[in-house]
Amino acid sequence: MSKKVTKKQRKQLSIQVKRVQKIEDFLIENTDPVEGPVKNHFTDNDGSGLNIYCREWLLPKGNIFTGTIYKLECFWVMVTGRMRLVEGDHTREIEAPCLLRMW
Repeated sequence: MSKKVTKKQRKQLSIQVKRVQKIEDFLIENTDPVEGPVKNHFTDNDGSGLNIYCREWLLPKGNIFTGTIYKLECFWVMVTGRMRLVEGDHTREIEAPCLLRMW
C-alpha cells in the first residue's frame, strides 16, 4: 500500500525541486539534449483497485538525467549498468541488478 508524502517531506522536496531546476536550466543552455527511449506499461484495472504502472527507460551511458518527484511511495529497478544517484545532499553509487524504494 502506498503512503502519502508528509508535510516535512514536501518541504524537503520543494528545496530539491529548485536545485534540480537549476541543474536542468544549466544543461539546457550548455549541452545538446539526449533522449532515452521510453516505453510505458500499465496493468489492466481488474476492479481490485490495484493498478501498476512501469516505465521502461533506456538511458545512454555517460549522460546526466533528471527524474520526477512522485507524490506516492514508489520503487524502480535497474536491470543493467551502474550510475551515481544524487538525492538531496547525498550521492551514492548504484550497480545493477538492484531494486530501490523511494520513500
